[in-house]
Amino acid sequence: HVGSFTTDQKVFTTTTAHEITHILQIDRSNNVGYNNNMPPSLWEGSAVLFGSGIPMSNVAWYSDELDHQLMRFLSNFATKVPMKTEADAVNLLIKAERTDAEVSIEAGYYVGAILFEWLIAKHGVQKFLDLVDATGTAPSFDDAMIKAYGLGKADIYKQAAPYVLKSYQRVLKVFNS
Repeated sequence: HVGSFTTDQKVFTTTTAHEITHILQIDRSNNVGYNNNMPPSLWEGSAVLFGSGIPMSNVAWYSDELDHQLMRFLSNFATKVPMKTEADAVNLLIKAERTDAEVSIEAGYYVGAILFEWLIAKHGVQKFLDLVDATGTAPSFDDAMIKAYGLGKADIYKQAAPYVLKSYQRVLKVFNS
């Protein structure tokens, strides 16, 4: 089963941690926010990641909670979003950058969290902070990624795709059972 520590009592704490993450993002990015072509997957995905993790006191806190968050996405899109290949994962990460459809907005939160979980695990928190800092001056998300990680978003999405696909399929299996 997919574990989650979110209860009615914890929702307030996770929401607070999520919103505090936005304060950090605003401060470090010089108030860029959604401006400057920066996607919701960056702002909301990482806020979901930290919001899920900061208030949890148990080992594997963020992982169990991210499973729970992805279940929320699947409750609306399990039958509408193909996720059989790494190319499907890359396509969903690209959709998560936009706000032109409900699936994009929701993916920004929940699939964006998985992307940033992978990025932070692979490159560390400091590189994530470097990315947020870079959004304050970079003309695009791709440029901010290059400045922080030395790779453009296409390369990062391709590298993250196996993890995103595996996470999605694992939670989808539970969702469908």
